[in-house]
Amino acid sequence: MNNIDRIKSQGKQRNINIALKLLTKRYPDLQLELDDFDITVMANGKEAFVKLNRKFQFVPLAIQREDPFGATHNYEHDLSINLVTEEILPLDIWDLKIFYVANAQEREKIAFIAKHVSLPQGFEHRVVESADHYTIHSSNNSCFSISEVNKKTGELLHDSIVNGHIEPDPFKSVNYDPFEEITEDHYLSEVPLKIARGLHGRVK
Repeated sequence: MNNIDRIKSQGKQRNINIALKLLTKRYPDLQLELDDFDITVMANGKEAFVKLNRKFQFVPLAIQREDPFGATHNYEHDLSINLVTEEILPLDIWDLKIFYVANAQEREKIAFIAKHVSLPQGFEHRVVESADHYTIHSSNNSCFSISEVNKKTGELLHDSIVNGHIEPDPFKSVNYDPFEEITEDHYLSEVPLKIARGLHGRVK
């Protein structure tokens, strides 16, 4: 059994545990809230990754005031942990200072959005804070939308909605070794709650 086959046979939860152990070992000062992320395990014939993708990217007003032109691009929000090479991106390139970490006030706003704003699945979402509303940019491979919600109530401002379709790339090459998601658990979790709780409190 080669390395990729072994990784695939371990199942989803064990691979996540391995990746989170590596993350806490390499970056012990990183603070994450695991509930903010969708965590998936992806593999093809050569590589395997644990992906931590934010359920939505939050761009607070304070960051925009610091840099109004690069506000939506200055910080990274997602993590990719290579189970073969143990590379952690983007941290291994840019270190912790490029990774967005919410402060206490921003955490309250993120919790409010998660509770009161409906964000459909199958899309990537970026929520940009303004003085009296949040602008929500949602997109996937085929369509996009832009809308605004009331900052205090979470209600949709209907006159703000913009929808559009994305034309498929006619020159897109065929991927003969596509990534597939590992969804099954073949082994019991080694440290099911211990690691998650540790990260929940420290890896923000």
